[in-house]
Order: sequence, then C-alpha cells, then structure tokens
Amino acid sequence: MLEKIVNAFGRLLHSVSSKPKSNAELSGKMPTGKESLTDAPVENKTLIWGVVDGPYSVEDFPEEELYYMGIEDGYEWMLVCKIEEGGKVGLANFWYPTLDEANAIKWYFESNIEPLEVK
Repeated sequence: MLEKIVNAFGRLLHSVSSKPKSNAELSGKMPTGKESLTDAPVENKTLIWGVVDGPYSVEDFPEEELYYMGIEDGYEWMLVCKIEEGGKVGLANFWYPTLDEANAIKWYFESNIEPLEVK
C-alpha cells in the first residue's frame, strides 16, 4: 500500500515539477503585447458594425440633395450605418435598390454582432 502511495505521489511530483520549468524556459520567448504578432499588412477593409438609423426612402430627400450626394437612379432606400475603415470608426450612408435589401441588413444586426464586410 505504501508503495502505491509513493508511486502515485512520485508521478504527481514529477508532473508538477516539470511544468514550472518548461514555463520558465518559455518566459523569455513569450510576446509582451507591445510588438506585432503578425507580419501581414493591415488590410483596408470596410466593415459595417450596425445600422444606426433607417431605412429612408429616396422620396424623403429633395432632388437637389440626391444630385449633390451622387445617388444613382435605381437606389431607393438608405441606411445610416456604423462602419470601420482603416481602423477608424464612423457613420456612412448606404443605398440599396429595394426595401427588402435594406431591411435584410437591418435584420442581420438584430440577431448578430459580427460585422459585415463591404465588397
């Protein structure tokens, strides 16, 4: 019986004593958080993080404003979205041809927190 206890305790002691040693060896090689962990360049993606307001119909805007904003014919519905571009966050207007397309974006963010990438 004593032999079983010594044998079990010896395995336990061996496993505990080897872990700190291996962690100590790695401590000089671990990232500190101050350096870049990847060498890949930062991609300049546009991400939609949520819908702030809308949808608004093209009929809600004066024709002069639409011309000034450069809104093409066929885009009938607008959403005001929270976006991220180049690491900066802001608001942008996104125009869609149909109410269904605009609502699909709005409904996506009612049940998801992942951003949508604009392609």
